[in-house]
Amino acid sequence: MQRRITKIAKKFDDDTQRIRGQLILDLKALAEIAYEQGFCKLIEW
Repeated sequence: MQRRITKIAKKFDDDTQRIRGQLILDLKALAEIAYEQGFCKLIEW
């Protein structure tokens, strides 16, 4: 049982890190588009 819980927890952690990484990339892309279109000059990546 403990082994199964550990396996599920690791998969969840891996998925969370992957999703977080993708969200960061998406936010950077959106910030660049907004900057290029003059909507904001907010974030220096």
